[in-house]
Parts: sequence; C-alpha cells; structure tokens
Amino acid sequence: MNKKKILSLALLATLLPQLGMMAQSNSSNTQQLTEISVHAQPTKVYSDHLRVVMSIDKSTIAQMPVQTIQELLNNLPGLDVRQRGGSGVQADISMRGGTFDQVLILLNGVAISDPQTGHHTLNLPIDLNMVERVEILQGGAISLFGTNALSGAINIVTNEKADDALKVSLTGGSFGLFNPSVSSTFASNKWRWAISASHNESAGYTENTDYRYTQGFVQAQFQATEQDIWKWQIGVQDKAFGANSFYSVNYPNQFEKTKTLISSISWDKRINSLLWQSTAYYRGHFDQFELFRNYENAATWYTFHNYHLSHVSGINSKLSWFTSLGKSSIGIEGRNEHINSNVLGELKATP
Repeated sequence: MNKKKILSLALLATLLPQLGMMAQSNSSNTQQLTEISVHAQPTKVYSDHLRVVMSIDKSTIAQMPVQTIQELLNNLPGLDVRQRGGSGVQADISMRGGTFDQVLILLNGVAISDPQTGHHTLNLPIDLNMVERVEILQGGAISLFGTNALSGAINIVTNEKADDALKVSLTGGSFGLFNPSVSSTFASNKWRWAISASHNESAGYTENTDYRYTQGFVQAQFQATEQDIWKWQIGVQDKAFGANSFYSVNYPNQFEKTKTLISSISWDKRINSLLWQSTAYYRGHFDQFELFRNYENAATWYTFHNYHLSHVSGINSKLSWFTSLGKSSIGIEGRNEHINSNVLGELKATP
C-alpha cells in the first residue's frame, strides 16, 4: 500500500510541471510590438582645423533634465564634472583623463581660464537659459588655444538670435532656496542685445552648506555693414558659500568668497576673400578662502585667511584667406596673467 502511494506521488510530481507549462502556453497571448526608429547623427568636424567637435544646440538642452551649466556639462559624453554643492556653486571639469587645469573654457570664443587654479574655471556669470549652444573640441588643442587646452576645449555660445523675448522665473523650496531670474533679447536698428540677471541663495541642507550668489551678463552686437561687425560682452558674479569638506574632509568649516569680471570686445571685417578678426579681453577674479570659517575657533598654526586677486588680459588677431582650395589663416596673440596674493606670487597686504 505504501509503495503504491509513493509511486502515485512521484508520477504526479513529474506530470504537474508539464501540465502547468501547457496551461501557461495555452493562456498566453502574442502581442506584436511597434517598431522603434533610432536616428544617430554623425559627429561634426571642425572644418578650420579638421578636429572633431560635438555641438549641443538649444533645443537639445531644453529637453535635458538640467538647471545649471555645470549640470549640462555633466550630462554630456566625454566630460567628467565633479560638483560640490548644488545650483552650480562649485564644480571641476575634466576631459579625456585630464585634470581640471587642462580643460579650456571659452565664452563666445574668449578664453576665461584662471591662472590661480582650475577650481574657478566654471565661475560663469550666465544662466543656462542664455546658452545658445555648447561646442566641445575633443582632444588636445594646444596649437589653437595654448597649454590650457591640453585635453580639450569647451566653447559656450550665448544667445545670438535677434528675437524679442522676455523671460522671468522664480524658484523657491526647502532650506531657504530662493532663485529669481530675468533675461531678455531684443534688436534695435543695427544693434542686437542679450541681457540677464539672477540671484540664487539657500541656507543649506546641513551645517556650512549655505550659499548665495548674484550675477549679471550683457551681450551686444553692432552690425555696421554686412562685412563689418562689432561684438561686446561683460559679465559679473559675486558668490559666497560654505565649503563643507569641499577640498578636504579634515576641515569641514571651510568657506569661500569669489568675485568675477569678464569682458571682451571683438571686430570682424571682411574684404572680398579676406576676413580679419580681432579680439581684446580681460578677466578679473578675486578669491577669499577661509580654512576655518570662524577665525576665533581656528587652529593655533592658522595665521590668517588666503586672499588672491588675478588679472588676465589679452589681444589676438587673425587674418583668413578664402580660396577655391580652402582656407588659409595666420594669427598672433598676446596674453598677460598676473596674481596678487598674501600667500602666492607677489605679496599683497591683507585687507
């Protein structure tokens, strides 16, 4: 009797999985999925120098889940952006294995690198809604832009269209987040203008993560004739932020203040098959770094805060000749970088 029961149970255990599979196959429905088309665009080539350039236009930027230029760059392939703090407070960028001192940032073709440190390279006085496109030159570009472009260069181009538009936004949230901004683009006779201003502040999500910064940017273009164009831009930024463990976890009470001024003027003149382009620019940057935010609680060996004031000025000129064989160019550039500091370079009295 026990043998019969055991034999029946074994037979039932063998047949149950097969019966279940048959029931499942009979009850399942076959659904035909619609086709998905994937369209890839080839990488553009920088025609002047036969370099690979990736260009991200405004429509593509609008579809990305980003709110700052730093977040935008962090979402692009080939770039590594290490963000410290939110809302673009501080970030370092690297490309193709290089350091943050080996990537050159250009604003409308004007180099804005900082001689003190690459930590300040992304101190840009513009909002994301002002960006028309981003051009990324992959690979070393020392012959084009100097040693700062050892691993590549990134050119941020602001609004170029003459459409009359006004944008106003206000963002608020937890931890005292407050971010109003306004921007406008308009044309008047031979002038084209783009203006923006914004403020951003927060009390921070934890101790010593508060920040606040205010910035403004003005861009103008005067087209005297079709062959004679003047361009001018100026941007300012005033920033302060608690740098909780930004540069070292051993000192969580770090604090930093920066002030940035960027300005340039350029002239493009075309005469038949010749194109003459000249640009003069200046960048001033002030940095106050405090290893101990509360000086009264600083270590005995800490003498005082660090103050740095850097000046970068330059002028360049290029003459291009267009023929049926292509384009030939010759140019010259002069650049001066200077740092006043109480701990680096030429000593400066502590304010």
